[in-house]
Amino acid sequence: MPHSKPSRTSVTSSLNLRSDSTVRLSEITTLSLITRNSKARIIRDGVVISDNLTVESLRRFKDDVTEVREGYECGIGIGYNDIRIEDVIETFEMREKPRA
Repeated sequence: MPHSKPSRTSVTSSLNLRSDSTVRLSEITTLSLITRNSKARIIRDGVVISDNLTVESLRRFKDDVTEVREGYECGIGIGYNDIRIEDVIETFEMREKPRA
């Protein structure tokens, strides 16, 4: 199953809100957008350290949003707590390719 062109964000800071939840503050750096429920992977120093994650929450300021476009900062919850500053979160959507 092919996937869409990936969107990349760079983690600029990490905040612990509760003992079980960490929010990543990121700025989208590609000509694309990030959508809630899309698939994600974390890249550190050019190596994929975690794959097959899901964007569980996406926030702009105090609002829950469904998508964030290039150039905006956002909070991303992906259910993975070992995030470091300068890690890259790459998101993509799986799409079914119709039969020819």
